[in-house]
Amino acid sequence: MKQRVERNNKPGQEEVRLVFASTKYSFYAPYIKEDGYVVDAFLRMDNLVSNGIWDVLYRFFKKRPAGWYNPRLKNYEGTYIIFDARVQLEDLLWLKKKNPKARMVFCYVNPIESSKIELEKVREAGFEVWSYGDKQCEKYGVKQFTSFYCKSMYRDALKKENVCYYDLIFIGKDKGRREQLRSLIRENGWEQLNWRLYFTRDHIWEIYKKGYEKKVTYREVQCMQREAKAILEITPSEDVDITMRTTDAMILGKKLVTNSKNASQKEYYHPDNIFIIGVDAPERLPEFLKAEYHPVSGEILDKYRFPQWIRRILEDQPVNRKA
Repeated sequence: MKQRVERNNKPGQEEVRLVFASTKYSFYAPYIKEDGYVVDAFLRMDNLVSNGIWDVLYRFFKKRPAGWYNPRLKNYEGTYIIFDARVQLEDLLWLKKKNPKARMVFCYVNPIESSKIELEKVREAGFEVWSYGDKQCEKYGVKQFTSFYCKSMYRDALKKENVCYYDLIFIGKDKGRREQLRSLIRENGWEQLNWRLYFTRDHIWEIYKKGYEKKVTYREVQCMQREAKAILEITPSEDVDITMRTTDAMILGKKLVTNSKNASQKEYYHPDNIFIIGVDAPERLPEFLKAEYHPVSGEILDKYRFPQWIRRILEDQPVNRKA
């Protein structure tokens, strides 16, 4: 029987569940849940020990213990939206088998080429595939969604006074970007600007590596970004247009410095708000930081709210409608 979950009378959102490898250790899950959506983990016991064993067993034996799967993820006839991080093909096959009448949507919120789960295998398993970024979605022929934000992500930051202690800020895992950014600053003569570069380790087991900051929550990231004039964005590949730092900048009312070459084609673009590395003259950056910020309209911001992201998927209205 189809299960119906009411969420404050939000139209078009009564029959959807969002599934993560873990609801406690996945980036988006806590915020989506706090905003009132049904969120589940693949694991029956979603804790640190179970997650560790779960991943180790798959890493070495390519198998999941069937009894460890979450019994709540069965006999559902609505829409499942599965986020890609740490999810394996075996998980998708199990979910499909236990819910033959459900609509299955698999979302790559990380670059497709860096994912451990093959795109064609996901399609063969009977899942719709969605992702983000014009170039990436065109390259792989998948349905495109926009980036999104949950209100709860910015709850603490928007309570803080908007005081700027830094010119530019970058917060994130290393992923090779620490040296990349240092070179970028040096080659463009931007050393005189007041930077805050906050890099964390790529993996928890890299505790032996020195020179990294402690991991912070996304809410803490927003509070830190609130203290800078501009947020620095380095996209993971040329096939990915933007990252969540673009959304952060719009919500927090901050300028954006990005290497996304097609940022100027986006509806939220304003030359006084977005500086494009490799397009705009490097010597213009100090002047750009001093220019007046032009707030993004509420109409544009609404398009990136999580309820709109959900609606787009439920109504099957990808940005690239031909995909």
